[in-house]
Amino acid sequence: MKYFELFFCILTVIPMVAAIMAAEPAAPIKYDNLHARMNIGQDDQLYFASDTYILHCNRDGTQPVLDIGGHALQNATANAQGIIAAAHAHFSKDVTLFDADFNTLSRYTRIGDYNFTSPAEIAVGLSGDFYVLDQGRDQVIRFHPDGIRCAVYQIPHEEYQDKRFGYLTRFRVCEQTKSLYVVDWQNLRCFSMDSPEFQFTLKMKWEIKSAGTCMNLSYGYGGFDLDEKGILYTIGPLNEEFITSYDADGKLLKKIPLKMDDHKPIDPERVLGLCVSKNEVFVKRQHKTELFLRFNIDTGEIITDAAVPTDFDAILRNPTADGGKPIAPVVSTMGIPADRKSIRVLFVGNSQVNCVRDIPEMVEEISRSSNNKKLPIILTDEVVVGGTGLEGYWKNGLAQKKIAAGGWDYVVINDIVYSFGITSTAKFNEYAGKFDEIIKKSGGKTMIFSTGDVDKKRDQQVKMYQDAISFAKNNKCRVAGAGMAWLKAWDKDPTLDFHFTDRAHPNALGCYFNSCVIYAALTDSNPAEQEIATCNATDKEQAALLQKIAWEQYQEDRKNEK
Repeated sequence: MKYFELFFCILTVIPMVAAIMAAEPAAPIKYDNLHARMNIGQDDQLYFASDTYILHCNRDGTQPVLDIGGHALQNATANAQGIIAAAHAHFSKDVTLFDADFNTLSRYTRIGDYNFTSPAEIAVGLSGDFYVLDQGRDQVIRFHPDGIRCAVYQIPHEEYQDKRFGYLTRFRVCEQTKSLYVVDWQNLRCFSMDSPEFQFTLKMKWEIKSAGTCMNLSYGYGGFDLDEKGILYTIGPLNEEFITSYDADGKLLKKIPLKMDDHKPIDPERVLGLCVSKNEVFVKRQHKTELFLRFNIDTGEIITDAAVPTDFDAILRNPTADGGKPIAPVVSTMGIPADRKSIRVLFVGNSQVNCVRDIPEMVEEISRSSNNKKLPIILTDEVVVGGTGLEGYWKNGLAQKKIAAGGWDYVVINDIVYSFGITSTAKFNEYAGKFDEIIKKSGGKTMIFSTGDVDKKRDQQVKMYQDAISFAKNNKCRVAGAGMAWLKAWDKDPTLDFHFTDRAHPNALGCYFNSCVIYAALTDSNPAEQEIATCNATDKEQAALLQKIAWEQYQEDRKNEK
């Protein structure tokens, strides 16, 4: 066969193959009810998280809707305004916020530092604020629906001979009694979260020591929940026909029988969850066809036996990628001292921002460490997805929503490092320009975070900085020249290592150094003149050196911008 004949055959066969592939049925939806986790939102919807899907329905099981929520879903819930929050345990390790139509609003990623295990669970309070368990650092983080952190509750770590026993697994919140309930492998403990401070260690009110019960809860079996008054309800893992209740002080109240009747199987499935709402109890079991059982909490009578939908294709939604109304800034003084002003800063970037440590969080910590009341508290939020540059953010529309919501004093943007070959000077100027335009329209100022590059391409840091300065000159922006600060530090001490083990991202020390440079650019203040905040990334002596260099870089950046 001649070459042109072979070529003609290939051109003929390709469309046929494509047509056959297009005609094949789509892959079946794999909603796994056997392991799905249940939660109830303040919007009166029940939410079931199963790996990549979130199934939600009315409290009587009607009007089920299936949405694609991401990977490694742990659980999901919603506030009274219909903002849905879903916790992801792996990969992105984030909390994603959706609107009522399940269009993505934002991703809350600051919980994902290097020591972080997974956001085990997410909860919502009557205030509408969300809470997420940061297992890697024994703390629960509270944040407003617009993404601004307003409190960090540090949980005392229990020391056990078997270290896994101190590992935090599940939690619940009651804002009315200002209590937080946490389960580890051996205890269920109740803590007081009544404090005006932004970050503090919780004081324990009481505890239930029950190694068997708590270990089952840690494995994801059984369940516990709170009502609006702080009454605690628990259920065992093996289909027990009662729930146990405790008052807000931990005193045992009573066992409430649940009339399972014909709903109790011969071979008991494990209970996977318990929700209490409006004098009703919802029980989720490890069952293929049963979605949940709903009981009257006073009589124990069953109200609803909800079944798993039989046709997932019919209830699957595909919301538009760029849909969703931006979440307006929340006006709240929680976590802000009465004698301090605050500025709101949004970070739009990639893994250079939070691969190992969360730079926005470090910037906040540095600002809070200052005793100078004239300097503002910096409140930060972030839209950070690994491997995504300014071009990617512009095309997926996620960052525009956050910016358009307004209320930002600064928006800090950074692009993919040049050595990866994705970004060029022309692309940087094009998409930085697009973002600068909408940032200014929303009332904010643009700051370009000029990062370090991979260890073997340190010379690229100069090129990235030159492009950032050139853009800032032409568009009246600011630059935080962190990559250039690294070069200055290496001139003074070549042994300093700012790279993580992959030699492509900043390590904890590099993140701290970057934070000092950004802090100076945001506040026009010398980090060395503030209370030394090491952010657990360095000692005081080394911190002082890096703060000094960061201030030198600040002065150089302002000079170069002119």
